[in-house]
Formats: sequence, structure tokens, C-alpha cells
Amino acid sequence: MKLRVISFVSIISVCTLSIVAQNKSAAEQYYEFRRKAMREYDDFRNKCNETYVEFVRRAWKEHQLLPAIPIPQEEKVPPVVRPEVPEDEEQEMNPIQPNKDVEEEVEPVPVIELIPTVEPDPQPLPIAPIYEEPQPVEQYFTFEYCGTECKVRLGDMHRFSMDGCGENEVADAWEFCSGSIYKNVIRDCLELRIRHSLCDWAYLQLLHALGNSFFDKGSDEATLLAAFLYCQSGYKMRLAHDNRRLYLLVASKHTIYGQRYFTVNNENYYLLSDRAASSMYICEAAFPQEQALSLWMLQSPIFDLVRTDGRTLQSKRYPNMQANVFANKNLLTFFDSYPASEIGGDCMTNWAMYAQTPLSKESVECLYPTLRMQLNGLTEEEAANRLLNFVQTAFEYGYDDELWGDERILFAEETMYYPYSDCEDRAILYSHLVRDLLGLDVALVYYPGHLATAVCFNGEVQGDYLTIDNRRFVICDPTYVNASVGESMPTVDGNNIRVTVLKKNAYGEEYLAELGELVDTEDSSNIEKEDNSGSSVTDVVQSLFPVCVDGKYGYQDAEGKIIVPCEYERVSGYQQGDKFPYAAHKKGLIALYEYTGELVIQSIKEYIPFEWNRVWDDSRTFLRPYDQMCIIKFEEDSLWHYVDCFNITVGIGLYSKYPLEKYDFNGVTCENNIYCEPVDGSKGAKKFVILRERGSSKYGVLMFAPGPYAQPPCILVPFVYDSITFVKGDRSKVEVYNDTTGERKVISLMEE
Repeated sequence: MKLRVISFVSIISVCTLSIVAQNKSAAEQYYEFRRKAMREYDDFRNKCNETYVEFVRRAWKEHQLLPAIPIPQEEKVPPVVRPEVPEDEEQEMNPIQPNKDVEEEVEPVPVIELIPTVEPDPQPLPIAPIYEEPQPVEQYFTFEYCGTECKVRLGDMHRFSMDGCGENEVADAWEFCSGSIYKNVIRDCLELRIRHSLCDWAYLQLLHALGNSFFDKGSDEATLLAAFLYCQSGYKMRLAHDNRRLYLLVASKHTIYGQRYFTVNNENYYLLSDRAASSMYICEAAFPQEQALSLWMLQSPIFDLVRTDGRTLQSKRYPNMQANVFANKNLLTFFDSYPASEIGGDCMTNWAMYAQTPLSKESVECLYPTLRMQLNGLTEEEAANRLLNFVQTAFEYGYDDELWGDERILFAEETMYYPYSDCEDRAILYSHLVRDLLGLDVALVYYPGHLATAVCFNGEVQGDYLTIDNRRFVICDPTYVNASVGESMPTVDGNNIRVTVLKKNAYGEEYLAELGELVDTEDSSNIEKEDNSGSSVTDVVQSLFPVCVDGKYGYQDAEGKIIVPCEYERVSGYQQGDKFPYAAHKKGLIALYEYTGELVIQSIKEYIPFEWNRVWDDSRTFLRPYDQMCIIKFEEDSLWHYVDCFNITVGIGLYSKYPLEKYDFNGVTCENNIYCEPVDGSKGAKKFVILRERGSSKYGVLMFAPGPYAQPPCILVPFVYDSITFVKGDRSKVEVYNDTTGERKVISLMEE
């Protein structure tokens, strides 16, 4: 039996003709069409699940479990230490001769094989959109994944029990989960995937954590729940049993090392369990549009921060190239679970996946500001040399089999945390530093038994090089200790080289601005940007810049004078047009600073800014007084407060606060929940916030009026609606919906 696919083109056409024929308003036509489309999507998804259940009830086929594919092993080329030579003597021994052709001086290293960059596919999606299913009372279930609290709408109504792992027991449980009962749960899981930037592997582990928390750990019910949510999210999986327990098998686009697997219809399905029989019965039924798991990580997962002990990294040749770094224990826990893999039988793809995973925000903020300051004013070659010696000498070399008992590649965060690293780990870390801090392209260079890097400089740089796509990549070997740019390690085999060019990390250019770089414009004091109200404003010129002294952070002004003491663990830069002030972090608490370096408020656990943009006129006078409002959770309690900071506006270092015990501000962001009134002249801007009422699931809108002292917010839209969203393209209006009465309308915030 084949699964039937409904033609949505014909459905939409019929719906459209029907609606047009009726004498209804545009809004009524739209909502009628939307309701019908939602029903059609649900019917399609339900039909797919019904057909799948029919397959599950049939006899499952027996398959033999195949042994895990071991990680390829080869003899490592040991590191080489080049005798240290002072820089001035080194230049005398190897003078630069710009008038001579580089090709005459250095014999180019032959490129044997270029491994193309693999483009990762988008993450899977459900077979049809899963719309919100309103409930009279929402019941949440909280569980933990990688030390991070997660919650989904899951309650007693979602529980089921299985008397065994046979075909009918599995089919009955799957049938129970189908329909509308688990729709909100699937939506919440996919939202967690987005909110925490989870790759496919992390999402799979999260679903296992949910199943093992909601049901008994390792039970058939826990396995089936994870399998159902995984399948409904768009992933390819198969169910299996050995007459004792149920198992989830996952298909992968990559060859996963160290995991046993089955071959079903010429495709490998991996068993992520240590306990299993040598053969199993597998349901071979496929779900429509299912996609195999990918091990690419285009973003670093976001978990709650639990700091490791700090570690000082320092270059031996350039002592100023040092940084005090720490890692997130929760992120390290996830990295421990990440399996080694390859694409198409090529180990280069495995290293590329590690090198293409961006560093976490915490690692970037504790490492990059210090390094960037030391690179300021240097040429590309000088900066690359300093970074190279930093990686060569700040870490101790160690062999994987001695440290881990097997081959193991480290992510950049792990290299900064663990005491030992090898050539692969150093090459991956160096590739991050050069791409992120210098903005240059980097290639991984593989010699038999050894991994190095090569950098494509904009200017002419001497030394050993590779020609890749008619571009010159100069060898930079992080394991050839004390070697400079352009020097290949003498013990490697230069006749069997394979290379792959890496892409720049996604956060690269954005982070340069976050560090406080001035934008090159003709008049940087008058830069037009859009604020979060959509109106054009003139922002304050960049004033403070991150600075690090003895491993502690503060701010300096444009003249280099430190005006905020270097006593913080990390600080944020100010991006022009940003809605955040300068924020300094110490011992888990936040202190907010003005553009002048004056302390506004401290001892903050969390805060939500309304709008921190400050607008000047030509006489350098503020056009917006009383515009530093935010919602703050202080150290002393867990209650949110509305705070109005006015130390600069009225010339005194004060702020006032108002408790907000009636409202739930958890999850509120400036981008999704807040609208700021665009204003001209000297008056402040009103702020409008969409949020829930504490203790209920109803939404409303609060209005905060500007003033020298915080006043209670005004309820602009009553808390009687099941959903409120900004109208697309016009945030001054909101669309409200009441599920009980069916009322749906658009409200203008500026006219209320």
C-alpha cells in the first residue's frame, strides 16, 4: 500500500473560488480560508499516521545487527619544535625581497586532491504545518537536557502504557499519539530546537531526554514517545524490537563511527543503545517526506551557562597574546555525546564539520577581545604569525589513544579547556581564529598522519604554499612549534596532500561590530539606522570599547583612557543601532553602563531592554529624555521590576523601579514582544509590551509611559485573549484572538 498525498494546489484553488463567490469582508475570507487549510493539513497528517499504523500492525522483518565501523587509525606524525630564533635575526636570515617573483624562490607544494565543501541541507520539517491546538488550561512538563531546563505542554492526558513491544502494542501506542493530542508537544519541541540552536543530533538527544523523563528511563513508552516526536518532526527512523524491548533506529546522511547498525532497504540505520541482541525485528514502513539525520552544526548549541575553572592561554614568543578562558560545562557534556563521522568515506569531511561549527558566544566573548587588541595595527602576515605561535605554544601536545583510548577530534571549545591537544585540534582552532579575527579564508591541509592549515592572504606572503582554485594558500602549521607562516613541517610527506577550503563562520562580521569597531563612514557622528519602532533615528556615536588588563575586562574611551575599571569577567560591545547598553558581567551578575562610562545600575540577574537608543541633534543635545526603561530581575529576589534609569537625563545617578508581580515576563524579548513609539522632539517614547498574565494563559498589552520616575504600567489591551501578535509590517497594531468567543480583530496601539 502506498501513502496517498493530497494535492494542495487543487484544494487551494477550490477554496479561493468559493471564498471569492461569497460577499464577505477580506478578513472573514482570509480566516475562513485559513481554518479550512488547517483542517486539510491536519487531515493529511492524520491520514499519513493512520496508514503508518496499518503497516506497524503487520509482521516485522528480522535483520542482523552489523558491527560498528571503527574510527580510521593511522600512525601520527609527531610534532616538531623548530629552534627559537629572535624575530629581528630571523628577518636578517630570511630577508623579504619584494622585487623577486615568489614562484622563483619557493617550490610550490603539489596539490594531489581537493575535497569539495559539502553543503548541509536545511533541517527536516513536519510533513505538514502543525498549528497551535488551544487548550482550556495548559499543563507543562519540565525536564532537563545538558543542564538546561526545558518545558513542553505535556500532562497526564498524554500518558500511555504498553504491555509489550509487539506489533499491536506499538501500533496502539502510535495511534494514541496521533491526531491532535500531541500537536502542541511537537510544536514545543521544534521551538526548543530553534531556541537552543540544536543540530539534528542534539534534537534527537533532547527527545530521548524528554521521553526518559516523562516515562521510566529506558522503557518502551519512553522510546516510543521519542520515536513519535522524532518522526513527526520530519526525521527518518525505524522501530525495532528483540521480543524484550523496543528500540529506535535512526538513518544518517553520514557514516557514524562506533555505532552498530542495520541495513534496511540498502540504507544504514544506527542503533544508539549499548544493550541489544544480535538480531532484531524491524518495521520497514516509511513515513512520507522523511529525511535522514545530519551531523552538521551550523550554530553552537545554546545551553545554560555553568562555567568551568578558568585557564590562562599565552603565547611564548608574544607574551601579550594571552587570554583567560573558560568553557560551559553543559556544552562540554553535549560535545561528549557527539559521534565521529564522515561523508562519502572521506575523513576530511569529519574535520571540516568540527571546523565549521562556530564557537559559542561565551567562548568568543572571553577569548576574542584580548586577542583582537593585540592584533590591532598589524599586517595580515604579522597577525597570522602571532595567532600561529599562540596556538603552537599555549597548549601541550598529546596523543588521542593515550588520552582518550581512541581517536577523538576536539571542538575549538574543548581544545581551549582540555590540557592536551593534537595536530587536528590545533588546526581546527587556528582556522577559527584566522577566519573570525582576520577575515581570511583558510584550508585544512592533510598530509598522511598530519593535519595543518593554509591561509589565503590578500597581499603577497612568502613561503610554502598551495594553489587552490587559482588562489595562493600559504602553509601555516599550528603543530610545527616556533615555525612561522610559510614553513611546512619537514617530517611530513609533501607528495600526498589533500585539502578542503573552509567557509567563514556565520558570526564573523557581526562579532567585529560587537567588539566596538567604528564603522567607516564619511561622518560617523550621523549614522541613520532603523530602531525597533521602524522609524529612522540618529544614534549615539560609538563611545566605549572593550579592553582587557590582566585577564579582566572593562571599557576605554576613543582616546584609550580606561574609564570603566577592568574588573569584569566579560563585557559586551556596543553596536550602532543596537537596543542594548554596555553591559559588564561579574560572578553571574550584570552591571549596565552609559555611553559616557557612568554606571547606571548593577546587581542584575536578567534584564529586558525597551529601547536604549539615544538621539542627538546638531548641537549635541539629547532629543529623547527618560528613554532608558527596561524590565529587570535583581539579585535579591525573583520578581521582575519596571525600572526607569535617569542618571544622565537629570544629572543624578538614580533609578526608580516598580514591581510587576501580576505579569509573566519570562520569554519576553525586544524583538518579539515590544513596540516603541517613534517620536520627534524632546518627548519620550511610549513602550507597548505583549505578555501573559501570571497564573493564566491569557495575553494582553501593557503600556509604559516615559517619565522621570517609574509609574505603574497601564493595561492597554485587557488580558482576555488566547493570542496576540504584531501585524506584519505595522508593529503599531496587534491582532488579537479569543478562542472562547471566537473574537478576532486588529487593535491600533496608538489609538487606544
